[in-house]
Amino acid sequence: MITKINHRLETNIVNTFHEVTHASVEANKEVKHNKNISKQDFDADPILALQILFERLVLFPLPPADKPIGSNPKHKARHATVNQTINERLRLFKQGRIRELYEESNAVKSKSPREMAENPERIQKNAQLAVDLDNAKSANIRLTKNAPVAIIDDVRLKVLQALHPPSLKRGVNKSRRSTRFSHDKRSIHFTPEQITRVLSKLNRGKAAGLYGDSLDLYIKTARRLNLDKEEDLIKARRLAKLFSNVANGHLPPKFQAALRRTYLVALEKDPDDKLKLRPLGVPSAIRRIATAAVLTEYSSVLADHLLPYNFAIGVSGGCDVIIKSMQLGVDKYITERESNGDLPTRSLVSLDLINMFNAISREELREIIANDFPALESFADMLYEEDGETYVRMGDGSWAIIPVTEGFSQGCPLSPVFAALVLNAIITKIQPELEARARTRLRNGEKGDDGKGSVALLMAFVELAEPRGGKLNTFKTRVLTSTSHESIVEKMISSTNPRINHLGRDLDEAITKYSRRKDENGEMTKVEVVDGLRVLGAPIGSQQFCTNFLQSALAKATADSKKILSGLEDVQSMVKVYNTCTAHKLTHLFGTDVINTQTADLPSNYFLWNSDMTKGFSEMTNSFLQSAIGSEPLPPHAELITSMSIKAGGLGLQHPRTCAVTQFMLTTKRCLQYCRDGVWLGYNKHRPPLPHTITSLFNNWKSTPTRTMTNFRAYVEDFASVCCGSPDLTDHFVYEMSLYKCRETMREHSAKMTREVTLERTAPDYVAPKLNQMLLEE
Repeated sequence: MITKINHRLETNIVNTFHEVTHASVEANKEVKHNKNISKQDFDADPILALQILFERLVLFPLPPADKPIGSNPKHKARHATVNQTINERLRLFKQGRIRELYEESNAVKSKSPREMAENPERIQKNAQLAVDLDNAKSANIRLTKNAPVAIIDDVRLKVLQALHPPSLKRGVNKSRRSTRFSHDKRSIHFTPEQITRVLSKLNRGKAAGLYGDSLDLYIKTARRLNLDKEEDLIKARRLAKLFSNVANGHLPPKFQAALRRTYLVALEKDPDDKLKLRPLGVPSAIRRIATAAVLTEYSSVLADHLLPYNFAIGVSGGCDVIIKSMQLGVDKYITERESNGDLPTRSLVSLDLINMFNAISREELREIIANDFPALESFADMLYEEDGETYVRMGDGSWAIIPVTEGFSQGCPLSPVFAALVLNAIITKIQPELEARARTRLRNGEKGDDGKGSVALLMAFVELAEPRGGKLNTFKTRVLTSTSHESIVEKMISSTNPRINHLGRDLDEAITKYSRRKDENGEMTKVEVVDGLRVLGAPIGSQQFCTNFLQSALAKATADSKKILSGLEDVQSMVKVYNTCTAHKLTHLFGTDVINTQTADLPSNYFLWNSDMTKGFSEMTNSFLQSAIGSEPLPPHAELITSMSIKAGGLGLQHPRTCAVTQFMLTTKRCLQYCRDGVWLGYNKHRPPLPHTITSLFNNWKSTPTRTMTNFRAYVEDFASVCCGSPDLTDHFVYEMSLYKCRETMREHSAKMTREVTLERTAPDYVAPKLNQMLLEE
């Protein structure tokens, strides 16, 4: 009910919750130097439990009309408003009549999963609720994904149990510390500013935890605080102290155990195979907030540790570095060599691990944390030193408990980071051998493989990963050997050159063993990829592969836009979800569209990008707006206005026409800056250098014939003119100008040029004189 609470009632609830937080912090303090007080005389668990149970006790659903509310049997639900009911519960709560509220909340009977499946709530209702809570992403998922919740029976329960493997028992033991207060480690101390910033950025309307605790109550609490007021600052300090206690493991054992419990919901992945399930874990709100705060404050430290093998955590533009490095590598070592009639000298291997979050070794993680991140040791131990539990609601409404003895909890913001730390330890052990072999090849003047590459690399990974829970998924692991749509392995095996023949057989063995699928008869067949691969949602490979990928992504977005139109109630909600989700999900492909275009076909004006994808995008947006507002097809000048920024007087709908080239140029510029100066992790932070294997792909950007750099050079002088004032200052634009300033400058210039060069020419005579009045700038 927290999403329905506003105004004075919200104030009453938040103020009471602040009192609970204050009591929790005070109860958790350690008694010092008082001989008259025994630790056995006081148990903090009941008070701390109220921190999790508050919503369940005060904000549980209203009873049916024939049931009494509160302690007065004359107060019937049909005569009570929400305000009356909640205020009565708050009164009982403050009086300490917790048992009454607990029993009353238990009396509320919710529908079983099977009953809910028979009478599902309208998808549109849930999606509209998410939009109203400013959570467009959840609204989009509910409208476009709509994977039904699986009804769990005994057979499906076994599937979920199999996803939680037993402990690996690797024998990595650490000396046990006190489960309560330990002062021999560095502590984490969140400030009021830090914790309120983290809370204010969280999304509302997310699933509640096992005990009915939601993020919304904490978010409402934080957003009402004004740290310039002494009273609010005191409240923020208590919140900061609460989550500092959590992050340091300064909690009683029972409360720690509650934080290790999660609620699991399974979705059906395949309508034709009811045993293919997608588990979604929901930890407690306190755990999610604490881990989000830890991740926010330690992101740069974690990123510094994981680089140069992991760019996804704490690195601004990290995905761009990965995608562009792979595209440049494929172009240089595979595509260009094939176009010259030579054999490729590299292959691109895409690894996939089975059930990684649930299976990876938590003991390995705790060892890594203890050695490299001692400040996080207490927190990691609190979460993973003891076994956890995940609760699954069966189809009939009963509960099943699955022990969690290995891996990391689903739904916890830190789980991807913890898994990455273990994976990083594996790669770090393999990398020195690869570098030593590369140096040997260079000394011998060999440009190709040394004959110990494909199988040896994959076998070394498997050998190190499997004991740590990293099991290779051979049905999703793929090896890209060519972009010419022809098998390179066959050419190598048929070669009369003994060395090439040996390399071909080695590569064939690796593909046969680690990259395979089942054919129609159930037989295993090898999969050699000869066109392209999807990497982080972007296509890497031949021009035809990339073109097909872009068209497929556009078709999916068009289908999603139609679901938004039929699923939401008002135009504002429709446009918001379309722009922030449907259109935004394609922006990472705008740069790929530029790379995939021949240099001779590049338009002269960067702000008027034109391609098949641009035309399809325009058709999708025009059709969406036409249906949303019930208008005739948009004229050209109106279409241009929709893609202009709000600051320039437009609607601000993202469109490749105005930003594809800018996105491509600025992301490439950032990669070049990282190659020269190291990866930016924040102000006054260490900038880790990129390895030579990456920088060598970018260093010759002024002369290399790769598609990426050829198209970059086509526009770099234009961008230098706009951002630096002269086309001769290309190096200054690339290496010295801040990315933020370039982005803002190009956005303003693009809007100006769109208006002056295009809009005023396309607008009808009766519109052109009034453009200044129509386009109201901010």
